[in-house]
Amino acid sequence: MAVNYGLWHHLCITWDSADSGRYKYYKDGNLKYTSHNLKSGQTILGGGTLFIGTWQASVGGGLSKSYSFNHEVTGFNIWTELIEEEEITEMALKPCDIVCGNAVSWPFFRTSDITSAVTVAASDIVCVPEEPKCSDGSFEDKMMTFDSTSEYTYALLDKDIRDIWSFTSCWWMRTKDTRSTYHTMWSYFAMGDSANVGSIAVENPYTMRVSIKNQWGSSSGVAVNYNMWHHVCITWTSETGTYEIYRDGGLAYTQTGYSKDKILRGGGKLMLGQRQTKVGEVYKNKAYSYYGDLSDFNMWDSVLQPGEIKTFVDNRGCDNGCGDLVSWMDFTIDSLTDVDFNDSAAICKDRVKECGKGSFDDMKWTLQTTSSEFSYAAVRQEIPTMTAMTVCMWIKSTDKTSTRYLYTYRTSNINTGSIYLYNPNSVQLYIDNAAGTASGVAVNYGIWSHVCQTWDQNGGTYKYYKDARLRYTNKNLRTNYEIKGGGTFVIGQWQGSIGGKFSTSYGFNAEITKFNMWSEALEDTDIETLFLEPCGYICGDVILWSYFRVDDLASVEVEEHGLQCEKERKVCNKGDFTGRTWSFDSSAEFTYVTVPEEFHDIWKFTACWWMRTNDVSGAARAMFSYFAPGDNYGSIIAENPKSLRAMIKNGWATASGVTVTYGLWHHVCLTWNSDGGQHDWFKDGSRVFTQQKLMADKMLKGGGKLVIGQRQTRSGTFNRAYSYIGDMADFNMWDDVLFSSEIADISLDRGCNNGCGELVAWTDIKEKDLEEVTVKEDHRLSGCSPREFKCGTGEFENQIWKLDSTTDFSHAYYYEPIPQLESFTACWWMRTTQTSSSTYIFTYRVPNINDGDITVYNVNNVRMKVNNQWGTNSGTNVNTGRWHHICVTWDNEDGKYQYIKDTNIAYEHTNVKKGQVIDGGGSLIIGHYQGSVGGGLTKAYGYVGDITKFNIWSSVLAKEELQGVAATGCDAVCGDVVWWSYFRLDDLSVIKVDDFDVECAARIKTCSGGEYDNDTMVFDSTNDVSYAVVPIVLPVLEKFTMCWWMRPEPTSHPTTSTPISYRTYSNTEGSIYIRNQNAMRLTLNNGYNTDSKIATPDGIWTHICTAWNSNGGVVRMYRNGGLSHSVINILSDKTIRGDGSFILGNTQTNVGGGLSKSYAYQGRLTQFNMWSGVLEGDTVEKMSRSGCINDCGDLIWWSYLREDDLTNVAVERYKTKQVTGMDFDSELYSKCKQKPTVINVPVPDMSDDESERHYVLCTDINDDCENGEFVGKAMSFTKDHEITYATVYKNIPEMSKLTVCWWMKSTDTTASYIFTYFTTKRALEAYNPANLQLLVDGVFATAGGNAYNTGGWHHACMTWDNDGGTYQYFADGRKTFSSLNLRPGTTIEGGGSFVLGQYQGSAGGIASKIYNYEGDITQVNIWRSVLAAKDIQAHALDGCSPLCGDALSWSDFTSRGLKGVSLNQPSIPCVMDMSLPDSGLCEVPSTLVNLASIAVVSQSSTRRGKNATRAVDGNRDIYIGGRSCTQTAFEFEPWWLADLGKTAKVYKVDVTKRKDSRSLENAEVRVGNNLDFKKNALCGSRVSASSIHGEAIEIMCDCSNGVDGQYISIHITGEETILSLCEVEIFGSV
Repeated sequence: MAVNYGLWHHLCITWDSADSGRYKYYKDGNLKYTSHNLKSGQTILGGGTLFIGTWQASVGGGLSKSYSFNHEVTGFNIWTELIEEEEITEMALKPCDIVCGNAVSWPFFRTSDITSAVTVAASDIVCVPEEPKCSDGSFEDKMMTFDSTSEYTYALLDKDIRDIWSFTSCWWMRTKDTRSTYHTMWSYFAMGDSANVGSIAVENPYTMRVSIKNQWGSSSGVAVNYNMWHHVCITWTSETGTYEIYRDGGLAYTQTGYSKDKILRGGGKLMLGQRQTKVGEVYKNKAYSYYGDLSDFNMWDSVLQPGEIKTFVDNRGCDNGCGDLVSWMDFTIDSLTDVDFNDSAAICKDRVKECGKGSFDDMKWTLQTTSSEFSYAAVRQEIPTMTAMTVCMWIKSTDKTSTRYLYTYRTSNINTGSIYLYNPNSVQLYIDNAAGTASGVAVNYGIWSHVCQTWDQNGGTYKYYKDARLRYTNKNLRTNYEIKGGGTFVIGQWQGSIGGKFSTSYGFNAEITKFNMWSEALEDTDIETLFLEPCGYICGDVILWSYFRVDDLASVEVEEHGLQCEKERKVCNKGDFTGRTWSFDSSAEFTYVTVPEEFHDIWKFTACWWMRTNDVSGAARAMFSYFAPGDNYGSIIAENPKSLRAMIKNGWATASGVTVTYGLWHHVCLTWNSDGGQHDWFKDGSRVFTQQKLMADKMLKGGGKLVIGQRQTRSGTFNRAYSYIGDMADFNMWDDVLFSSEIADISLDRGCNNGCGELVAWTDIKEKDLEEVTVKEDHRLSGCSPREFKCGTGEFENQIWKLDSTTDFSHAYYYEPIPQLESFTACWWMRTTQTSSSTYIFTYRVPNINDGDITVYNVNNVRMKVNNQWGTNSGTNVNTGRWHHICVTWDNEDGKYQYIKDTNIAYEHTNVKKGQVIDGGGSLIIGHYQGSVGGGLTKAYGYVGDITKFNIWSSVLAKEELQGVAATGCDAVCGDVVWWSYFRLDDLSVIKVDDFDVECAARIKTCSGGEYDNDTMVFDSTNDVSYAVVPIVLPVLEKFTMCWWMRPEPTSHPTTSTPISYRTYSNTEGSIYIRNQNAMRLTLNNGYNTDSKIATPDGIWTHICTAWNSNGGVVRMYRNGGLSHSVINILSDKTIRGDGSFILGNTQTNVGGGLSKSYAYQGRLTQFNMWSGVLEGDTVEKMSRSGCINDCGDLIWWSYLREDDLTNVAVERYKTKQVTGMDFDSELYSKCKQKPTVINVPVPDMSDDESERHYVLCTDINDDCENGEFVGKAMSFTKDHEITYATVYKNIPEMSKLTVCWWMKSTDTTASYIFTYFTTKRALEAYNPANLQLLVDGVFATAGGNAYNTGGWHHACMTWDNDGGTYQYFADGRKTFSSLNLRPGTTIEGGGSFVLGQYQGSAGGIASKIYNYEGDITQVNIWRSVLAAKDIQAHALDGCSPLCGDALSWSDFTSRGLKGVSLNQPSIPCVMDMSLPDSGLCEVPSTLVNLASIAVVSQSSTRRGKNATRAVDGNRDIYIGGRSCTQTAFEFEPWWLADLGKTAKVYKVDVTKRKDSRSLENAEVRVGNNLDFKKNALCGSRVSASSIHGEAIEIMCDCSNGVDGQYISIHITGEETILSLCEVEIFGSV
């Protein structure tokens, strides 16, 4: 931070001991440097001596001149605190304000404080900074001219310049200097700078270079010479070391890291025109002198924004800003040394930006570069970044030199920003330094030619046009590139650098006018308009001709252009064959037409005609021929309708591959031009084939003969092999090449206006010119009626096409020209049962299938191809025999394509022809494959089926638009490329038309009024796949709930049975499957599964709800209203994609398809609804109890479905029948005062037996427990049926204690199940009528010893409490048994499945007929409490009164839950006889403890480490792999022994055995004080196989008084085996 170069500076220094010794230097209000650790934590002592200007070696002394500072100083202050940066800045900006420090204050100083060596004078600091001088200067509106040929010429500015941290300098300059030199435009030199270089030097107009602080930058490649005014700006900032060069307002060069963090000292001198060797001294070397003009030099102490710099250029010298460091007005006459000055050459008026108002609108330029002069024009408009472009101009030239450049554009990096057009012999386009193919287009014939070039990054497509005709096109020139903007555009010269390095070898000599540039690729019709209006004013959006003015030209002459402004066409009147056709058939006689016209020499021509033929032979049949004297084969032949081919001047062209056969009318044109030898075929208004260099520069002689329908020979004879067979009309021929737009107009007029040929006119041909030609009056060219372009007014608005190529080529052809496409959507309705995988639904193609092709193929698995690249199979079949709405889309931005079926996205992917375009002008055929353009049809590829509403759009329709297109039904829909309303009968070949039968009526969401409100769908895929499509589009799902009723039927594949499937094109991003009626499984996004263990048994209605929430991935599954399964982390924080296909009754392996009998659901289903949220449990339970009355889903609602949605699905339609709610003998139930209730319920139209199985679904469950459907009735179960049981539609709550009671009558001697309750496991069961046994939470209690199979009615109750695991049995009101430790602390889960009469292996999973209970049951109730014994006795005594369990009530049962169960009226006595003998109730004390924890244990032997202590480790794990079970060796009478250490009272022993082990059969448990345990007392009885129910076994010793003993043993008696125990619990007291 230097302060020693003669300028006033404001300095501040701060230091803070507390802030890590932080110190800072400020100069002129700006922080220049900071660091820390300078005496951190220390203080500066007071009481010392302060000297200003020298060093003290001791306090107040030890001064030395060597350390004295010679300077001027004022305003010295010291503060004992930190001053904020804002205050320091303010002090620097206000140097004349008085400031006082609190430690040292400048006003405190006196004369006595200074020595005689100190001079005191008035301060000369400028109090207010001088405003820059912006007007009234010596050189306002002037320019300086520098020429150091004899003397050194320069301008030296006499002005103090302050320190420079950043700057912008701008000026105007003009020089003819064309050499790479050191010529210096200006320099700035300050003290300390290196000699001959300085702080700033700007040199070399040929390729500008800058030096900053003695560091030279690289050569920029930016040229500002060649005798044209240029505006130049240089910017630099110390902070990043970045400097920039702007040329004519555009950023042309940038360099970084250049003199970074350096300062340019003030106090130096600025010099124009020379480099300095010292401050203000010229470097005496003329090699560094500037030669040329310079004006409006300004310099700022900041970096100006690009927009500000561009403003100076737009003002063209009228307003160049005013620099705050240096202003142009600062220069005076005294500043100049031998410098001439003159009026400025700047044009101080605005540029013309309005088309047609410029200086050269009706003028031309003549460019003529010589050895001494460069003739060119510079474009002053800013060139933007472009992804496409068009350049057009009129040119007249005779320049044959191939190295000429018509124009060039370039940026600093020629590979990312350049365009140039090269070689007038065969113009060739370069984009970003990559060469396109030479065009073959010459522009040097000495006549005016209109020339255009286009380029588009999409596909890298580029085209050359001459006189509005497309002469050449190709692709892959800088595909997906963008041409960087901000460069320099020059007309008539090559740029070796930005705006410079010209060469006389490359200068193009020509006349040019109407030069324009666009930022898009213009269409053919736009280019034709430019050509047809040469005197009109059409301007580009990038470069417009009207913007140019004279100061943009260097050595260019200007004069009027003299273009011919208009060309007239011949007009024809009505002729003999207007509105008529000719028919040719030479099978017997030669048929032909000889045109009577006399022909002059032909350099170019167009021939057009209408034709129709069925000739698919591929023979060289000639539509017409022209033969002139001296020809060998002829001058012109047009032949072969299957692959159009031309011959010109005895030279055969390539076969075009374009077909005009298959029985439809086609408009055909052939063009040829000697210039370049280009010939084109047009079909139905579109160019479909182009070939170059066919007899280029040849002339067709006049005086020949033109024959239509035959090929001519030199001998004048014909050959039937070449005779045309078919119809023809409206033949015309011109001696010019018509524009494509003119040809398109003729084609679209459909024979009403066919033009008027100048060589041959249709109206000039007479009857006498025909030979054996049949004339028809009724040809089908639509009777000259115009096509309807109004949507909804076509011939087929309410009709369908029926295509069948079995015997003929059934197809439709679209006559309107197809434009070039960057994206598209095609949609149609279709219906087919065709099974062929080779079916083509529609095809579009151009001659080069790689440039223009759309193919949609395969009704089994729809697939699309774009430009000969296949997309992936959609996985979608459309051959179901039903109407489907199909759409395909494609976009070139990322090559994304989609298949949409019935508004659902079946599949999508990317990278099909990314960045490419589909060429226009091709042939669109519906119903067939095209092997060539419009031809190559094959019957095997023909579509067989119906189609309607076919449309194509030039964009990818949004999801909502696609849904709207599909939902409109009968409403008119029209694409902007192809629209259904356009088609007419003329366009169809072998297609029948029928009435429209697609579903039209829009569906309305309603929770009632649907077709199937009270109906059931019956799915049966025994023969054909049976399913229902839900035609609703789902959104992206973050959560959902689905509910439905289902009643499966027996199937061979229950585990794959799929009642519900939803699938999008990405199975891993969007799918929902419900499978497996034995144990329902929910699968989300094809990988997130949860198995519920919920079963839906055959033949019985089950209500299922499934809910999922992305938040936490929570899944809940409800069965009959109860939450039966819950799990988390299933697809957590993910979503399920929308737009998929929803199907009831089968799975989908692709969207809407891939159905299989192996996954078919067999049975009934009804009331399906889906919600976008998670329903509450009480809402689900309410639905399960309400039968047919369900809430209405907001995503899917049952009432929405119609008959059209069903495939092979039967429907049971209901009527209403009266059902009595209760029916019993009022005398028998004298205490039951219920009155029968009559309700109306839907009943299916079927037999009475069958109806009983279905109507019950719609019977509401009565929440009044005293008025249930089965009050006064008993259920009768039998083993005669395959499986009999009853289930209940009740959400059973969670229970920590319970009482369950029921009445039963049975003679069943088998181990059957009276009831089972299953949650995620066996939760509660009553087993074995012969010896009733309770199961809780998977563990059997000790059997109560009560037999209920005596054939009479018995009242049974069981209680359980998790507090201690206490349980009790009651028989006919009396307690018969109680014990404890049955799953203490356990809670029985809620939401499970409760079944009477059958075992469940899963929730609702009915096991087997062998478990069928046989007998009657009634009055089943469950309470969530342990009822008192007196209450249980009261219930047993009163057999008639209905009871109301709060967990389950008898009134909860309904007919819908019965399977093979009949109803009867029970003969239960209303008052029980209580004189029954005592059953020997045994109750153990409630204070017992498990003594096993204090025992020392041993066993007879130990196998593989499974020692005796495992039986007392507190772990009841029943699997041997769980390391909690003992095991002895295989031996005789193995034993296990517990030693309590002292005598205790033992009441019972609970043993948990190993899973599936028989090792406790014949076991004895003994208790006593004898170590020889066989002499001790036996507890209970020996364990038998019949007493083992599960793995938990309770052995009662003495429930009243206990058995005394120290030793407890378990041993197997009388056999050789192993003994394995998982837990032994010894309950007693010490």
